[in-house]
Amino acid sequence: MRYTGTHKDLKLLMLILPVLAIVLVSGCTGGGTGGTGNGIFIEEFTPTLSELYSNQEVGLILKVENQGEAKAEDIRATIFGISTDDWDAYEEKNLEDLLGYDSVMGVPGGTRQVQWTNLRAPELPAGLSHTYTPKVRVAYDYATSAQKPITIVDKDEMVRLIQEGEHIPSGVTTYTSGPLSVDIRTGDYAISDFDADYKFNLYIRVTDLWWGSNGRVESEDSSFGDSDDLYPFEMMITLPDELDFGSYSEGCSTSWEDVSLTPDGTLEVTCELEVDDAPEIMTEGLIQVDLQYRFSVDTSTTIKVTGTQQL
Repeated sequence: MRYTGTHKDLKLLMLILPVLAIVLVSGCTGGGTGGTGNGIFIEEFTPTLSELYSNQEVGLILKVENQGEAKAEDIRATIFGISTDDWDAYEEKNLEDLLGYDSVMGVPGGTRQVQWTNLRAPELPAGLSHTYTPKVRVAYDYATSAQKPITIVDKDEMVRLIQEGEHIPSGVTTYTSGPLSVDIRTGDYAISDFDADYKFNLYIRVTDLWWGSNGRVESEDSSFGDSDDLYPFEMMITLPDELDFGSYSEGCSTSWEDVSLTPDGTLEVTCELEVDDAPEIMTEGLIQVDLQYRFSVDTSTTIKVTGTQQL
Protein backbone atom coordinates (compact mmCIF):
# COMPACT_ATOMS: atom_id res chain seq x y z
CA MET A 1 0.00 0.00 0.00
CA ARG A 2 1.31 3.41 -0.96
CA TYR A 3 0.31 6.64 0.74
CA THR A 4 -2.05 8.63 -1.53
CA GLY A 5 -3.13 11.38 0.86
CA THR A 6 -3.02 15.05 0.02
CA HIS A 7 -0.66 17.75 1.23
CA LYS A 8 -3.46 18.84 3.56
CA ASP A 9 -3.45 15.42 5.24
CA LEU A 10 0.31 15.62 5.83
CA LYS A 11 -0.02 19.12 7.24
CA LEU A 12 -2.73 17.87 9.61
CA LEU A 13 -0.50 15.05 10.78
CA MET A 14 2.40 17.39 11.53
CA LEU A 15 0.15 19.80 13.44
CA ILE A 16 -1.36 17.17 15.72
CA LEU A 17 1.72 15.03 16.38
CA PRO A 18 2.65 17.14 19.48
CA VAL A 19 -0.84 16.50 20.85
CA LEU A 20 -0.32 12.81 20.13
CA ALA A 21 2.50 12.72 22.67
CA ILE A 22 -0.10 13.39 25.35
CA VAL A 23 -3.13 11.61 23.92
CA LEU A 24 -1.26 8.38 23.19
CA VAL A 25 1.15 8.59 26.14
CA SER A 26 3.86 8.13 23.55
CA GLY A 27 7.60 8.35 23.40
CA CYS A 28 8.29 7.77 27.11
CA THR A 29 9.50 4.79 29.05
CA GLY A 30 9.76 4.37 32.79
CA GLY A 31 12.61 2.60 34.60
CA GLY A 32 12.93 -1.16 34.32
CA THR A 33 11.40 -3.58 36.78
CA GLY A 34 13.16 -6.76 37.76
CA GLY A 35 12.87 -9.68 40.17
CA THR A 36 13.90 -10.22 43.77
CA GLY A 37 17.68 -9.89 43.83
CA ASN A 38 20.93 -9.03 42.12
CA GLY A 39 22.40 -12.43 41.29
CA ILE A 40 24.55 -14.41 43.72
CA PHE A 41 24.17 -13.18 47.29
CA ILE A 42 26.61 -14.23 50.04
CA GLU A 43 24.37 -15.21 52.93
CA GLU A 44 27.14 -16.28 55.28
CA PHE A 45 30.92 -16.09 55.51
CA THR A 46 32.04 -16.88 59.05
CA PRO A 47 34.88 -18.68 60.84
CA THR A 48 34.19 -21.75 62.97
CA LEU A 49 36.09 -19.92 65.73
CA SER A 50 36.29 -16.14 65.96
CA GLU A 51 39.19 -16.23 68.46
CA LEU A 52 42.00 -18.79 68.61
CA TYR A 53 45.68 -19.34 69.42
CA SER A 54 48.71 -19.73 67.18
CA ASN A 55 48.84 -23.07 65.28
CA GLN A 56 45.21 -23.76 66.08
CA GLU A 57 43.09 -24.91 63.13
CA VAL A 58 40.02 -23.02 62.04
CA GLY A 59 37.42 -23.38 59.30
CA LEU A 60 35.65 -20.83 57.14
CA ILE A 61 32.01 -21.41 56.20
CA LEU A 62 30.54 -19.91 53.02
CA LYS A 63 26.86 -20.01 52.03
CA VAL A 64 25.48 -18.41 48.87
CA GLU A 65 22.07 -18.08 47.23
CA ASN A 66 21.14 -17.20 43.65
CA GLN A 67 18.59 -14.42 44.16
CA GLY A 68 18.44 -13.44 40.50
CA GLU A 69 16.26 -14.98 37.80
CA ALA A 70 18.98 -16.48 35.60
CA LYS A 71 21.02 -19.63 36.15
CA ALA A 72 24.43 -18.91 37.70
CA GLU A 73 27.10 -21.12 36.12
CA ASP A 74 30.70 -22.04 36.95
CA ILE A 75 30.52 -20.53 40.45
CA ARG A 76 33.95 -20.37 42.09
CA ALA A 77 34.93 -19.03 45.52
CA THR A 78 38.46 -17.89 46.40
CA ILE A 79 39.85 -16.84 49.78
CA PHE A 80 42.18 -13.84 49.80
CA GLY A 81 43.38 -11.13 52.16
CA ILE A 82 45.45 -13.53 54.30
CA SER A 83 48.84 -15.03 53.47
CA THR A 84 48.83 -18.59 52.16
CA ASP A 85 52.18 -19.15 53.83
CA ASP A 86 51.07 -17.84 57.21
CA TRP A 87 47.81 -19.76 57.18
CA ASP A 88 49.30 -23.00 55.89
CA ALA A 89 46.92 -23.81 53.00
CA TYR A 90 43.59 -23.16 51.35
CA GLU A 91 42.13 -23.75 47.93
CA GLU A 92 39.54 -22.48 45.48
CA LYS A 93 36.09 -24.00 45.89
CA ASN A 94 33.98 -24.99 42.91
CA LEU A 95 30.29 -24.39 43.71
CA GLU A 96 29.19 -25.54 40.21
CA ASP A 97 25.80 -24.11 39.04
CA LEU A 98 22.74 -22.72 40.82
CA LEU A 99 19.27 -22.21 39.36
CA GLY A 100 17.73 -18.76 39.70
CA TYR A 101 14.62 -17.53 41.46
CA ASP A 102 11.44 -18.77 39.74
CA SER A 103 9.25 -15.66 39.52
CA VAL A 104 6.32 -17.64 38.05
CA MET A 105 6.12 -20.27 40.81
CA GLY A 106 7.59 -18.08 43.56
CA VAL A 107 10.34 -20.62 44.31
CA PRO A 108 13.65 -19.26 45.75
CA GLY A 109 16.88 -19.72 43.82
CA GLY A 110 19.43 -22.41 44.59
CA THR A 111 21.70 -22.29 47.63
CA ARG A 112 25.02 -23.95 48.38
CA GLN A 113 27.36 -24.17 51.38
CA VAL A 114 31.07 -25.03 51.42
CA GLN A 115 33.73 -24.99 54.12
CA TRP A 116 37.49 -24.52 54.22
CA THR A 117 38.76 -26.77 57.03
CA ASN A 118 42.54 -26.75 56.74
CA LEU A 119 43.49 -23.21 57.78
CA ARG A 120 46.03 -23.00 60.59
CA ALA A 121 46.58 -19.80 62.57
CA PRO A 122 50.06 -18.30 62.17
CA GLU A 123 52.75 -18.11 64.86
CA LEU A 124 52.68 -14.98 67.02
CA PRO A 125 54.77 -14.12 70.08
CA ALA A 126 53.16 -14.95 73.43
CA GLY A 127 51.20 -12.06 74.86
CA LEU A 128 50.52 -10.47 71.47
CA SER A 129 47.41 -10.80 69.34
CA HIS A 130 46.30 -9.72 65.92
CA THR A 131 42.92 -9.61 64.16
CA TYR A 132 43.05 -10.99 60.63
CA THR A 133 40.49 -10.21 57.91
CA PRO A 134 39.97 -13.11 55.50
CA LYS A 135 37.99 -12.20 52.39
CA VAL A 136 36.14 -14.29 49.85
CA ARG A 137 35.39 -13.56 46.18
CA VAL A 138 32.56 -15.47 44.52
CA ALA A 139 32.65 -15.31 40.70
CA TYR A 140 30.09 -16.76 38.29
CA ASP A 141 28.72 -16.58 34.73
CA TYR A 142 25.36 -14.84 34.36
CA ALA A 143 22.90 -13.45 31.81
CA THR A 144 20.35 -10.63 31.74
CA SER A 145 17.52 -10.08 29.25
CA ALA A 146 15.41 -6.94 28.79
CA GLN A 147 12.58 -6.02 26.45
CA LYS A 148 10.57 -2.96 25.43
CA PRO A 149 7.30 -3.12 23.43
CA ILE A 150 6.99 -0.88 20.37
CA THR A 151 4.13 -0.42 17.91
CA ILE A 152 4.79 0.17 14.19
CA VAL A 153 1.84 2.01 12.68
CA ASP A 154 1.09 3.13 9.13
CA LYS A 155 0.87 6.89 8.62
CA ASP A 156 -2.70 6.71 7.31
CA GLU A 157 -3.71 4.66 10.34
CA MET A 158 -2.02 7.19 12.61
CA VAL A 159 -4.14 10.00 11.18
CA ARG A 160 -7.28 7.90 11.68
CA LEU A 161 -6.36 7.13 15.31
CA ILE A 162 -5.81 10.79 16.08
CA GLN A 163 -9.04 11.91 14.44
CA GLU A 164 -11.08 9.23 16.25
CA GLY A 165 -9.35 9.69 19.63
CA GLU A 166 -8.08 6.13 19.85
CA HIS A 167 -4.98 5.08 21.75
CA ILE A 168 -1.83 3.15 20.90
CA PRO A 169 -0.85 0.76 23.71
CA SER A 170 2.36 1.64 25.54
CA GLY A 171 4.71 -0.49 27.61
CA VAL A 172 7.73 -0.08 29.87
CA THR A 173 11.08 -1.83 29.89
CA THR A 174 11.19 -5.06 31.88
CA TYR A 175 14.35 -7.08 32.62
CA THR A 176 15.29 -10.27 34.41
CA SER A 177 16.76 -9.58 37.83
CA GLY A 178 20.51 -9.92 38.21
CA PRO A 179 23.62 -7.87 38.97
CA LEU A 180 23.23 -5.79 35.78
CA SER A 181 20.08 -3.81 35.00
CA VAL A 182 18.99 -2.66 31.53
CA ASP A 183 16.90 0.38 30.62
CA ILE A 184 15.58 0.67 27.04
CA ARG A 185 14.16 4.01 25.94
CA THR A 186 12.51 4.80 22.64
CA GLY A 187 9.09 5.89 21.47
CA ASP A 188 6.18 3.58 22.12
CA TYR A 189 5.41 3.75 18.41
CA ALA A 190 7.14 4.20 15.05
CA ILE A 191 5.39 5.72 12.00
CA SER A 192 5.75 3.75 8.77
CA ASP A 193 5.68 5.52 5.41
CA PHE A 194 6.42 3.94 2.05
CA ASP A 195 7.29 7.33 0.56
CA ALA A 196 9.76 8.52 3.22
CA ASP A 197 12.26 7.10 5.69
CA TYR A 198 11.25 7.36 9.34
CA LYS A 199 14.23 7.22 11.69
CA PHE A 200 14.36 7.48 15.46
CA ASN A 201 16.74 6.80 18.36
CA LEU A 202 17.04 3.75 20.59
CA TYR A 203 18.77 4.43 23.93
CA ILE A 204 20.12 1.60 26.10
CA ARG A 205 21.66 2.00 29.54
CA VAL A 206 23.33 -0.89 31.39
CA THR A 207 24.07 -0.40 35.10
CA ASP A 208 26.04 -2.47 37.61
CA LEU A 209 23.64 -2.65 40.58
CA TRP A 210 26.48 -3.75 42.88
CA TRP A 211 28.65 -0.74 42.03
CA GLY A 212 30.18 0.65 45.21
CA SER A 213 29.12 -2.48 47.12
CA ASN A 214 31.92 -4.96 46.39
CA GLY A 215 30.47 -6.26 43.12
CA ARG A 216 31.84 -5.98 39.58
CA VAL A 217 31.99 -7.47 36.11
CA GLU A 218 35.03 -9.71 35.98
CA SER A 219 37.76 -8.97 33.43
CA GLU A 220 39.74 -12.17 33.94
CA ASP A 221 38.95 -15.87 33.50
CA SER A 222 35.73 -14.99 31.69
CA SER A 223 34.18 -17.48 29.32
CA PHE A 224 32.64 -14.63 27.35
CA GLY A 225 35.34 -13.41 25.01
CA ASP A 226 38.93 -12.29 25.38
CA SER A 227 38.82 -8.59 26.17
CA ASP A 228 41.42 -6.19 27.53
CA ASP A 229 38.70 -3.91 28.91
CA LEU A 230 38.34 -3.59 32.67
CA TYR A 231 34.64 -4.52 32.87
CA PRO A 232 33.82 -6.42 29.65
CA PHE A 233 30.64 -8.22 28.71
CA GLU A 234 28.72 -9.21 25.59
CA MET A 235 25.54 -7.57 24.34
CA MET A 236 23.10 -8.41 21.55
CA ILE A 237 20.03 -6.46 20.37
CA THR A 238 17.06 -8.22 18.75
CA LEU A 239 14.69 -6.01 16.73
CA PRO A 240 11.21 -6.72 15.38
CA ASP A 241 11.21 -7.80 11.72
CA GLU A 242 9.83 -4.41 10.73
CA LEU A 243 12.81 -2.46 12.17
CA ASP A 244 16.50 -2.24 11.29
CA PHE A 245 19.49 -0.14 12.30
CA GLY A 246 19.74 3.09 10.33
CA SER A 247 23.43 3.40 11.16
CA TYR A 248 25.82 1.20 13.07
CA SER A 249 27.91 2.13 16.09
CA GLU A 250 29.49 0.27 19.00
CA GLY A 251 26.92 -1.78 20.86
CA CYS A 252 24.31 -1.57 18.08
CA SER A 253 24.41 -5.11 16.76
CA THR A 254 22.03 -8.02 16.20
CA SER A 255 24.85 -10.46 17.00
CA TRP A 256 26.95 -10.81 20.14
CA GLU A 257 29.34 -7.86 20.46
CA ASP A 258 32.05 -7.15 23.05
CA VAL A 259 31.36 -3.97 25.03
CA SER A 260 32.49 -2.68 28.42
CA LEU A 261 31.19 -0.72 31.39
CA THR A 262 32.78 2.66 32.00
CA PRO A 263 34.65 3.34 35.28
CA ASP A 264 31.38 4.50 36.90
CA GLY A 265 29.77 1.09 36.34
CA THR A 266 27.48 2.02 33.45
CA LEU A 267 27.27 1.76 29.66
CA GLU A 268 25.16 4.04 27.48
CA VAL A 269 24.44 3.19 23.84
CA THR A 270 22.36 5.17 21.34
CA CYS A 271 21.36 3.48 18.08
CA GLU A 272 19.52 4.86 15.06
CA LEU A 273 16.54 2.76 13.98
CA GLU A 274 14.38 2.90 10.89
CA VAL A 275 11.23 1.17 9.67
CA ASP A 276 12.44 -1.46 7.21
CA ASP A 277 9.30 -3.48 6.48
CA ALA A 278 6.23 -1.35 7.08
CA PRO A 279 2.93 -3.01 8.02
CA GLU A 280 -0.16 -2.09 6.04
CA ILE A 281 -1.98 -1.01 9.21
CA MET A 282 -0.29 -1.66 12.58
CA THR A 283 1.78 -4.29 14.36
CA GLU A 284 3.40 -4.61 17.77
CA GLY A 285 6.89 -5.97 18.35
CA LEU A 286 9.52 -6.25 21.06
CA ILE A 287 12.98 -4.73 21.21
CA GLN A 288 15.12 -7.15 23.22
CA VAL A 289 18.58 -6.66 24.75
CA ASP A 290 20.57 -9.67 26.00
CA LEU A 291 23.74 -9.55 28.11
CA GLN A 292 26.26 -12.27 28.97
CA TYR A 293 29.00 -11.66 31.54
CA ARG A 294 31.06 -12.98 34.43
CA PHE A 295 30.39 -11.26 37.73
CA SER A 296 31.93 -11.40 41.21
CA VAL A 297 31.03 -10.28 44.72
CA ASP A 298 33.26 -9.96 47.81
CA THR A 299 32.76 -10.03 51.55
CA SER A 300 34.97 -10.43 54.62
CA THR A 301 35.09 -11.71 58.19
CA THR A 302 37.51 -11.41 61.12
CA ILE A 303 39.56 -13.88 63.18
CA LYS A 304 41.52 -12.86 66.29
CA VAL A 305 44.73 -14.83 66.87
CA THR A 306 46.60 -14.76 70.19
CA GLY A 307 50.27 -15.72 70.21
CA THR A 308 51.78 -18.58 72.20
CA GLN A 309 55.37 -18.67 70.94
CA GLN A 310 57.94 -17.99 73.67
CA LEU A 311 60.80 -15.69 72.63
